[in-house]
Amino acid sequence: MNRYFEIMNTRGEQLEQHDILKATLMSYLNDETEEAIFAKIWDACSDMTGYVQMHFVSKNNAVREEIFGSEWNSMPPKSWSKYRNIVKYRKQEAAGYCIRDIIDKDFKVENDEGFADGEIRVRFESIIDFPYFLIHTLKVFVSLYDIKHEKEDEKIIDDLLDDKKLLDAFDKVVTHGVTKEGHILDDRRRFSQRFIICLIRTRYLYDKYIIKREYANDNSEGEWSLKSLHVSGQQSKKKPYYRNTKFTKTGEWNSTNDSRTKTNIMIQSALRVSYTSPKVMHWITRLLIWLSEQNCKHIKNDDITRYDEFIEQIAIDAVKENFFEVCEKGVYAMGVNTPHIVFNYLDYLLWYYNREKYDDFVFEFRNSVEHWYPRNPSGGTFEQWKEGVDQFGNLCIIQRNVNSKFSNMSPEAKKSTFKDMIAKGSIKLRIMSELTEKNGDKFASLYWKETMYKEHEEEMIKYLLDACEID
Repeated sequence: MNRYFEIMNTRGEQLEQHDILKATLMSYLNDETEEAIFAKIWDACSDMTGYVQMHFVSKNNAVREEIFGSEWNSMPPKSWSKYRNIVKYRKQEAAGYCIRDIIDKDFKVENDEGFADGEIRVRFESIIDFPYFLIHTLKVFVSLYDIKHEKEDEKIIDDLLDDKKLLDAFDKVVTHGVTKEGHILDDRRRFSQRFIICLIRTRYLYDKYIIKREYANDNSEGEWSLKSLHVSGQQSKKKPYYRNTKFTKTGEWNSTNDSRTKTNIMIQSALRVSYTSPKVMHWITRLLIWLSEQNCKHIKNDDITRYDEFIEQIAIDAVKENFFEVCEKGVYAMGVNTPHIVFNYLDYLLWYYNREKYDDFVFEFRNSVEHWYPRNPSGGTFEQWKEGVDQFGNLCIIQRNVNSKFSNMSPEAKKSTFKDMIAKGSIKLRIMSELTEKNGDKFASLYWKETMYKEHEEEMIKYLLDACEID
């Protein structure tokens, strides 16, 4: 197959690793029917725009309903035999729409606002690309089937999420993986069947429970979204619509669900903006494993209400490991090396306990740690600050372009010059600005340096210590 591609590839395009992986896994299957099932599911999952249900297109939604039920919102089946029926719809899909359908006055080409069309932005945008999603799914698969390396002292899969090593990751699992049933290498057909089912089930959970960017109502910047696909209408008239993913126990009010949805959006977006590289988005893996455990017991038993607690624990673990365990003897002076998750998790806590006051707050990509009182103040108005300038109480997180504007201005000057920007910024930054006030005959900036930054730090650290349950 690779040789044929090289000969016919007149445009000089290279096969992507996930294309080669698809061909490899399909080669483990027995016949054309199994390959067709695999390809159908793989192709639908590989399109990370919108919701996976909408990538199964067939007359009268037959394939979609075969997999996701009549409401298009059921967990895909776990049994391989359940997918064999989708193959019989291939011919009518290949033929497209017949003329009899097209000339009907009510004919419309299906569109769920989730597909890219020319320069038009899709409505729902995934936070990761397909190759990375494959690695997350492989980690889920390894966890669900308790796959170990045949050599007890070696890992079956690397910690780092590296799309450049996609083929190596799968080859390692297939070649060296061992389950309770024996070596995977001895039954690669079963591996392919199980993995493609794991892929569609994991993608369903990903779409429903992991945040996306949603571009709706002419919103060019988009917003964080956590919604599920639902359907209205009957038979061929069915149309998709989206509403908040359900996080309630049986019998609870919708208002409770809206509150939990908002909480989940906030803690997930805090993690998203903290870990900007897809190579280190391990939080997604942990969530998908939790959601997938024991045939989704959390969802079936109403335990999904604890989802936000599980997500928050991921942030807590990171703050403990990378901040509290690093700062010795209670001296929190990491300066610009302070992990972004510390600031973002703190902002989450400040929002959580003051929802009405900070109702407008949104997590954005604030990727630069700034000294509120600068190390070297400009203009010589105030003295240089050596000891204490790197303390957590004197730090905030802002966008990089804002950092260049802040420069070495005094806190007082920053507060008056960038009032509007601060009002839309980090909650910690907003609080720092509010605390920068003149005290008697002492300028606000000097009073901040000598007194207020300490009080501010004590209050902020207490939020974190209490959340992390550290005495």
